[in-house]
Amino acid sequence: MDDLNCWLRYGFICETYAACTNNTFGANCLEKCSPNCGGLNNACDNFNGFCFNGCDDGYLGERCGAPCTKNTFGENCTEICNINCGGPQHACNNVNGFCLYGCVKGYHGERCDIKSENTPFVFNFLAFIIGYTLGLLVLTCIIVALGPKSQSEDKDAENGLEAGEEMDNLFDLPDINNLSEPEYSNTESIYDV
Repeated sequence: MDDLNCWLRYGFICETYAACTNNTFGANCLEKCSPNCGGLNNACDNFNGFCFNGCDDGYLGERCGAPCTKNTFGENCTEICNINCGGPQHACNNVNGFCLYGCVKGYHGERCDIKSENTPFVFNFLAFIIGYTLGLLVLTCIIVALGPKSQSEDKDAENGLEAGEEMDNLFDLPDINNLSEPEYSNTESIYDV
């Protein structure tokens, strides 16, 4: 075998000089091309495994094995994650840029690129409704407590009674069964002439 024409190590099969197939490369074509190689079939060089068509979005390197850093994404990792992404370093998905840890306050959407203008309005509206309802409740309680008296309370007031005081308690009436003869009595008749 001729060493110049037969490089097993680099993906050629001796004597037939056939290249690696099925997205493989290297010695005896045992290594697989990266699934992140660009293009329809993720093809790579059968000698060194470098991707022919660059990398899929979100990956870097000659073999497309390195994902974008935490704050970049997209084609060749040239796009920067939205500053409104929550969490450390405004981290986002390396392929599509969707924020990994949600959004900072006041923003929403998969990339936190939509300003939430209605959030303060909803909060303020709810606070207003709750405050208004509580105010009406307190005012109603005050009106009921200090409001006009009932007709029976007005009659009792005319008779000199305090509210809730009953007539029976005002006077000590004697028990008729325990009465004795009076010590003094008037025996003269007013009709004697």
